[in-house]
Amino acid sequence: MPDETLFSLVSRYHVISGNLKPDRTCKRLFGHHRQGAAHDFPARLDEFALRTDERLGIPEAIARQRTILPFYFPYRSIGDELDAIAASRTGALGSIKGRLGILASGFGAAHPLKACPDCIIEDLAVHKVSYWHRNHQWPGCWVCHKHGSRLKFALAKINSSGRFHWFLPSDVVLADCIVRSAHAPNDSSIRRLAECSMGLGALPVGFRFEPARLVETYRGSLLNRGLLRAGRVDSVGLGRTLLSVCKPMAAVEGFSVLSGDESALSSQFTRLVRAHRGAAHPLRHLVLVAALFEDWSGFLNSYLKYPEVYTGPGPSCTPDISGQAPDATREAKRNALVSAVHAGVSPSAAASTYGVSVATAMAWLAQVGDSIARRPKKLTSELRERALNRLRRGASKQSIAVMAGVSIQSVTLLLRTEPGLQQEWHDAVFARRQRNARRSWTRSAARLGLATPKALRQLQPAVFAWLYRNDRAWLLDFATSLGTAPRSNNPSVRWDERDFHLAREVRVAALDLASRDPNRAMKLSMLCDEVRELKSRLSSLDRLPLTRAALASVVGRKLVSQ
Repeated sequence: MPDETLFSLVSRYHVISGNLKPDRTCKRLFGHHRQGAAHDFPARLDEFALRTDERLGIPEAIARQRTILPFYFPYRSIGDELDAIAASRTGALGSIKGRLGILASGFGAAHPLKACPDCIIEDLAVHKVSYWHRNHQWPGCWVCHKHGSRLKFALAKINSSGRFHWFLPSDVVLADCIVRSAHAPNDSSIRRLAECSMGLGALPVGFRFEPARLVETYRGSLLNRGLLRAGRVDSVGLGRTLLSVCKPMAAVEGFSVLSGDESALSSQFTRLVRAHRGAAHPLRHLVLVAALFEDWSGFLNSYLKYPEVYTGPGPSCTPDISGQAPDATREAKRNALVSAVHAGVSPSAAASTYGVSVATAMAWLAQVGDSIARRPKKLTSELRERALNRLRRGASKQSIAVMAGVSIQSVTLLLRTEPGLQQEWHDAVFARRQRNARRSWTRSAARLGLATPKALRQLQPAVFAWLYRNDRAWLLDFATSLGTAPRSNNPSVRWDERDFHLAREVRVAALDLASRDPNRAMKLSMLCDEVRELKSRLSSLDRLPLTRAALASVVGRKLVSQ
C-alpha cells in the first residue's frame, strides 16, 4: 500500500494467512517467534528478505523505506547509521536505542503506533482494509498531513500483553493523543511540529546535518529575532519564545518533558544554539525549529543557503575588535578573531586583543582552513614535511617527536594548527586500528576452526569490545558466517534439586498471595512477580515436573489461606 510500514504489511499477512497466534506469523517470516514483531525498529530483515525472495525489497531498502529508522540518521554519524541498519538486518537490536540517543532523551523510548480516524475510513473504502501509514509514525507527528485531524495511538501496543501481536488500525482501541485537555484548542504548534517531523523523515538518503553549520543557522534566526546580542544568547527571551510553542506540545502523549517554565525550557535548548559535543534527540531539534522558524522548508532553506561557517567579512571591512565585551564567550571570541584576521589583522595582534594564546589563535584559524606562515626553530621545513607525511599515515605522536627531536606538545601543536591535518590523522589512526582488529578477529576465527561468536568473545575480549563500539556493522556481518554453539542438555545441572526448591517457592508464594486477597484468582504473572526465578524457568517446565504440577494446582484458582 502507499506509504505502508513493514509492520502494517505483516499485520495484513497475519490476517489473510489465518494464523491464530502472532508468534507463528513472526516465525514464518522472520525465522523467530518474537524478533521482527516490533512496529518501530524491526529486526531480522535479512531473514525476511530471504523468505520473501527479496520481492518486497532488499534488507537495507526495507529499513530505509518501511521503518522509522531514517528519522534519526541526519543528526547521527555515518557509523551510527550503519550500525542501526546492520542491527535491523540481524537480531541484535538490544542497544540500538541507546546508540541513537533515544533512551536518555526524556521523550521516552517507545514509539506509539498511530493512526488517523479519517484515513481508516478512507482506506476501508478505497483499499477494503485499513493499514498503518509511515508518515503517521514519525516521532513528533500527531496531525494527519492529509486530513488535518489529530492522530490517535493504539493502546494494544502500549500494553505489554500486545507487545508481540500483529494489529491493524481498525482492530484496536485508539486513544486521543492529548493527555491534558487544558491546551487542546491550540493546535498550531502541534501541526508545525508534525510538519517538521515529516520533513525530517523525507530527507534524501545520506543527508546529514553539519553540527557547526546547524548551530550557526539557529543563531542566525536568534539574531533576526533580537535574541542574540554581542554573541550572547538572551536566555530570557529564548525561554519566552519556547514557552509559547512548548506549552501546547506538553499536552501531547510523551511530551511531558516540555512542561517546564521559561527558565527550564531555556536551559533545555540553550545547548543546541552553542557549539557542543554530542548529538541531541531529533525531537529536541524539531521543537527548536518550530519555535525559531515559520516552517520546515524555511529552516531547511536557511540551513542550505547559510554561508560557510566562520567566514568573516572581506578585506575591505575592518571590524571593531576593541568593542567586544570582556566576558564574551569562547565561541564569540573565535568568530570575532577569525573575522579580524580575514580583515587584515595579524594573528598575534588578534590573539592579544581577545586574550588568547597565539597557538589557540592558529588552531582556530586552522579549523576554517587558514594556514599561517611559520618561523621554525627546531622543526625545520624538511623535518616538518616528514612529520606531516607520517602523521597523515597515522603515526603516533611519540614516534614523530623522537624522529624530529621535539616534544610531544610540539607535535600536538602541529596537529592543531595545520588545516585538515588533525582529522586526517584521526582517520588514519582509526583505519589502522580497524585493520588490526579485523585481522585479529578473523585470524582467531580461523585458528578456532568451528568458531562461534561466544568463543571468539572469550578469546579476544578487548578486540570484541573495540569492534562492538567502533565497527559493529562489520562485526555483525562477520558473525553471520560463523556457526552456533551446540545446544547443551546441561548434564551438570541438578534438575531434581532445582525442581524441588522451585516448586516449594511457588506453593509458598501462592499461599502468601491468597492470604492477602483470598477472593482473587491466581495468575501466572502474579507468581512470576513473587518468585523471580520462575519466569526464566517457564521454558524448561518439561524438566521441572514438580514445579509444573504446583503451577497447575494453583493458577486460575482461589486459594483459602491457612
